[in-house]
Amino acid sequence: MASFIKNVLKDIKSNKWDFSKLTFILPSKRAGFFLKNELSNVVAKTIFSPEILSIEEFVEELSDLQSISNIELLFELYSAYSEITKPEN
Repeated sequence: MASFIKNVLKDIKSNKWDFSKLTFILPSKRAGFFLKNELSNVVAKTIFSPEILSIEEFVEELSDLQSISNIELLFELYSAYSEITKPEN
């Protein structure tokens, strides 16, 4: 049974679209790895790789905002907590 990614790539190939001009937006970076793997199996010749983005990367690119690290989030949470909590608590 063929995977969804393989079926999509075969459909794109059968429609003779240029892979190098496409952008794939996937749920995660891990799914991008599987897409690259299937792409190498579906396309026999050498091509330029399409742009492959996770949803998070796509939203960052679209909004011109960047997500902050977990450490920064922790400091922000502590700062907000300190403002609303009485010092004796």
